[in-house]
Amino acid sequence: MKTGDLSDLFRVGAQKPLGYLPLSTIRKKGYDPARIRQTLEGAQQLQTLTVGRKESWINSGALFVWDDQALQNLLDKHQAVLKDAAWPTEAHAFVDRVSHIVVEQSSNEPLYKLIANAFGREPAPTPN
Repeated sequence: MKTGDLSDLFRVGAQKPLGYLPLSTIRKKGYDPARIRQTLEGAQQLQTLTVGRKESWINSGALFVWDDQALQNLLDKHQAVLKDAAWPTEAHAFVDRVSHIVVEQSSNEPLYKLIANAFGREPAPTPN
């Protein structure tokens, strides 16, 4: 299996605790989401969550993947941000919330930056 096509999923680890791809993207690249999920859970020892299109902000639904230890470590460091936003502090519940809700930078910048960090992305610069 060439994982380059699915790099957002296969790069998940200590530096990128969370990743996702729309189910339509996975299928368009010729992969079966269920088999990808099995591979990530088995050989990669990652956690996964598949959400359908009716449950997610992603039109086709999506496969979310996370390194439980790395994500939990990040969340533990930012407990105050999560509590201020009334967001879950446990990794699986956090991913479930991320899969259902889009957080805009303008509505809660600290939470937005935490989510960006979880995805291994540098947050957008704050306008002056």
